[in-house]
Amino acid sequence: NPKPHIKWMKNEEILTNREDIIIYEAQGRHILKFTNASDQHMGKYTCIAENQYGTTSTDFEFEVGDIGAYFLEELSDVTVDEKQMAIFTCISAEEYPSVTWLKDGKKIIETDRTEIIIDRKLHKLIIKNVTAEDRGDYTCVIEKASTKANLKVNEINTGFSKKLTSLTVDEKQTAIFMCVSIQENVTVTWLKNGKKIKETERVEATTDKRLHKLIIKHVSAEDEGEYTCVIDDISTSAKLKVNEQTSGFSQKLKSLTVEEKQIAIFTCVTVQDNVLVTWLKNGENLKETERVETTTDRRLHKLIIKHANAEDTAEYSCVVDGISTTANLKVNGN
Repeated sequence: NPKPHIKWMKNEEILTNREDIIIYEAQGRHILKFTNASDQHMGKYTCIAENQYGTTSTDFEFEVGDIGAYFLEELSDVTVDEKQMAIFTCISAEEYPSVTWLKDGKKIIETDRTEIIIDRKLHKLIIKNVTAEDRGDYTCVIEKASTKANLKVNEINTGFSKKLTSLTVDEKQTAIFMCVSIQENVTVTWLKNGKKIKETERVEATTDKRLHKLIIKHVSAEDEGEYTCVIDDISTSAKLKVNEQTSGFSQKLKSLTVEEKQIAIFTCVTVQDNVLVTWLKNGENLKETERVETTTDRRLHKLIIKHANAEDTAEYSCVVDGISTTANLKVNGN
């Protein structure tokens, strides 16, 4: 008290009511109203209050933006999982041929992974295969207007819940490496000693949801090495050791059927050269005769039965160092 006198000024010029400016008081508030704001109204304004006890004032800058640059629908925050697609959308009040997109204040340039789409008033920013580095604030700028939103990326825990374990298998057996990934149906790469493995009839890789297998059939000493399964940049490794056969058979006997008075020849191949083998008939040592003969040529062993008859129908075995291979002979009578 007493009630102050209010004075409005623009750039040191005292303002009064006119067609485009209305000055009035409402419920103790003093108001400066522009009826049709334009660029000519931009500038520094001062509101001065004074009475017999003194004077006080407040200043402000007034700017006029392009009304067409306002957004009918602004950007909204987006949350996606890593490796998914993030899409920011907004709708402008008017159609614009170009807009500017920013990430954390820096202009975004389109790449194979980042795409900017304008469909009349609809504006989109598409980010494919998002990573943690894509987190941040994204802004769409149209002339002097802008809208901003945040991208949150949930990192996926990739890798293995069960890793490979080393294997030791006998020669000619099957080796199976197994591991379990955290995510289902991910793409894995198998390596041997750091080099990518090519699948063959003998080497096969399979995936069943989270279970991944590398199957190696008829293993040999050449299959020994370090095997690795890789998902993205995460890997698990294990070694394969192959026990080479030092005795026994690399090719076993096969059963035969011959006609009476024909010749029957059993053959087998041992792992070692010129080893001593024993032939059995129905579990008993087989005696050689003019009609029954055995031969050895390094690793190839034969049992030859000439003029076969019904009495020759039996189970025959070849034994080396306690390891045997067995097959049957059937003689068809006339």
